[in-house]
Amino acid sequence: MEQNHAKGADAPKKESAIEKEIRKREAARKDKKGGDKEGKGAPKADVDKDSEIARLCKALEDKTKEAASHYEQLLRVRAEFENFKKRQAKENAQFLKYSNENLIKSLLPVISNLERANDAAKSNKDIESLRVGVEMILSMFYEALKRAGVEPVQSSGLPFDPSRHEVVSCVESGEHEENTVMHEFEKGYLLHDRLLCPAKVVVSKKPSGNGEASEGKT
Repeated sequence: MEQNHAKGADAPKKESAIEKEIRKREAARKDKKGGDKEGKGAPKADVDKDSEIARLCKALEDKTKEAASHYEQLLRVRAEFENFKKRQAKENAQFLKYSNENLIKSLLPVISNLERANDAAKSNKDIESLRVGVEMILSMFYEALKRAGVEPVQSSGLPFDPSRHEVVSCVESGEHEENTVMHEFEKGYLLHDRLLCPAKVVVSKKPSGNGEASEGKT
């Protein structure tokens, strides 16, 4: 009797149907919780990746719009610059075409006086009055040139200046220092500080020994 009772105590206790159901539900609940943990990790990584892609796409779209805007600005600036060049070329052409207008206006009275002097010379034999008339016209002409910034090159009695004088001939002279302008054959002119044409001059040089010897013999 006692042995049977001991065997009964050592034997595993049978689970009731209720305990089995509780254990089964507990295991299912644990499995579900573990599955939720694994499921939550993967979607978060996907969400981060999608968010980054969306951000990059948005940035690319913004930069594309910005580049298009800059390109349109470049085209407008280029068109404006081309129009400016055409306008400037036209203005320069107009300026060059009429740049001598004031000078020509100042010379017209000179031409009129020359025409009157020519008519007077045909009917008047008085040379002196003709000379006075021509002198007056020359004075008017020089004044018109002066107003335009044109002045004659100074030459006579000055040292020869190759930047302003052109030698026509050289003449031996004991009265002038060597390379002195003795005579002005044709006037030269300056426009402000720029040479328009050099003065054509006769320049002195030292007398040769033969010349002195021959002079002594005579």
